[in-house]
Amino acid sequence: MKLNYLFSSILIISTIIMMGIWIYSWRRRKGTMALNSTAVMLAASLYSLGYAFEIVSTDIEQIQFWLKIEHLGSIFLPIFWLIMTMQYLGYTKYMNKGIYVLLFTIPVISLIFYYVNGWHHLFYTDIFISEHLPFPVVMVERGVWGWICIIYSYLAIAVGVALYIIMFKRSAPLIKKQVLFMLFAALAPLILNMIYVFGGFAHHIDLSPLGFMISGLFYCMIILKFNLLRLTPIAYEKVFKSMKDGVIVLDDENNVINYNNSAKNIIIELNYNSSIGEKYSYLFKRYPEIIDILERKAETDNIQASIVNEKGIKHYNVSLSFIKNRSLNNLGKIITIRDVTEQVDMMQKLDMLASTDELTKLYNRRQFYQKCEIEIERAKRYNRPLTIAIFDIDHFKQINDTYGHHVGDLALKNIADICKKSVRTSDIIARYGGEEFALLLPETNFKDALRTVERLRVAISKEDLEVDENKINVTASFGICSLDLESNQSLSDLIIKADRALYDAKKLGRNKTVSYK
Repeated sequence: MKLNYLFSSILIISTIIMMGIWIYSWRRRKGTMALNSTAVMLAASLYSLGYAFEIVSTDIEQIQFWLKIEHLGSIFLPIFWLIMTMQYLGYTKYMNKGIYVLLFTIPVISLIFYYVNGWHHLFYTDIFISEHLPFPVVMVERGVWGWICIIYSYLAIAVGVALYIIMFKRSAPLIKKQVLFMLFAALAPLILNMIYVFGGFAHHIDLSPLGFMISGLFYCMIILKFNLLRLTPIAYEKVFKSMKDGVIVLDDENNVINYNNSAKNIIIELNYNSSIGEKYSYLFKRYPEIIDILERKAETDNIQASIVNEKGIKHYNVSLSFIKNRSLNNLGKIITIRDVTEQVDMMQKLDMLASTDELTKLYNRRQFYQKCEIEIERAKRYNRPLTIAIFDIDHFKQINDTYGHHVGDLALKNIADICKKSVRTSDIIARYGGEEFALLLPETNFKDALRTVERLRVAISKEDLEVDENKINVTASFGICSLDLESNQSLSDLIIKADRALYDAKKLGRNKTVSYK
């Protein structure tokens, strides 16, 4: 048997395989995936069939006829395959009439240009039969549009391959196998076609249809092993169940109809067998923040909610979206719950760092101002007493110069510790700057504030700082000022007056408490 007849027979077998898949897909054409698979197999069958008869034809007229059949399949095949790929991988939301028109514009123009190439020679400039090979082979000198068609086809396939690679990297193990089979099925004809187009095969034989036979075998394996034509729903379900975010689906009557494993870890009530079909108001009665979100009339995104469970307080971003049909009627709701505990904890730590003095762990001046403004506004609104004290360490420069700055730091931390033990939790203590501290005493009149500050001053003076077997007596001077509710005093006014009182305490010999008069 001549080589061309042997190769033609192989291609016809390939065509039969692909037509079998085409018929199988056509019978299940109600599904979009099956319909797209039908288009791919039909185009591949035409390509393979046309080439099978092209290589056994004996004159140029016969060859040109079968080339028209061949190009009817080969020109549209990459686009049909790309559409099938996007459908399989779940990118259908990007497919609309405009995209379809855009995708098919060049293939349609290419087919028209090929059929009327004798008028313009844009698709190919010359076509002839070479007799110098093991069997007669048609040789084509491509024109400008012929190369445009090839480049466009390669781009479409490259996009599809890239989508498969992306899907492979992020898929669950079961889906990885399916994606890998689909990727191999796509690469076989692509590689063989590139070898043919760029002259990698010595006898100028187009092995692309043979590659589609290999693809056909892969598709048969995928259909039998993974049920390809109904794969996408399975893939979506797998993704749904393995999502890290909790997802809960409700119908239009607010009954819970589905949820994933992550949701069960967040809402423990979903672990009960009776949770499916239950009203959300019953299932989520321990979670009023989630109920509030579910009762909203508009979609919401990233509303923060906190849930207390056996692991403590967990923080979540909760989003609500509506399920609508083509007529925009509501069919149900989807609530997505994302664990942001780590981020919230980190933000709280950052807030703490931004509001706290690093050395003493007391509030810094900025945070002290913010809290004082709130307390002063409250005191004025409700006619409540409030007092501010400013104090600093006596002879602090001498401590630094005599013992070193590290000892000065120890003195600052020691006084901060004494303050924390001596004041109420409602009082606000801060390192005001350098060796200076500030103390806000809400709900405290002048008499009580003077007593509190004096107790603090005595506590500081009694606790010596021990450094290298040396005892350093550290004292502090205080100035205090109480809020005059009859005048419109500001925080700045109180601090200035307390600071003046502190200055007077220094003049009186230090280690004293003086009030502003």
